[in-house]
Amino acid sequence: MSNPAHKIDPPLPVEIADAMEAAGLSPRLATLMATIDEFRRMKADAAKAPSEDKRPLEKLLPDGVKYERARRAAKRGELQAEKPYGRWQSTESWVAAWLPTIGWRR
Repeated sequence: MSNPAHKIDPPLPVEIADAMEAAGLSPRLATLMATIDEFRRMKADAAKAPSEDKRPLEKLLPDGVKYERARRAAKRGELQAEKPYGRWQSTESWVAAWLPTIGWRR
């Protein structure tokens, strides 16, 4: 016989219930637990996927796109890049996503 306590859906705190409703979710404990499980699965899948190597930004730019333009875009947050050791680093996919925003066409 199943535990009767599992059949009771305790009320969630108001802040959590409101956030779930605003996100279009049913404010129930079962929905919250399913969302947490899905997040864990997605996080595990992302950890398994190979990550792109970050390389110096100037090496990723196509001919005709100046490093200074990319550096400024990275500093403003328009180009996803990092500066871990004093040099801007990015990935091919990040640069590829940024190029169309500046009107660059191959």
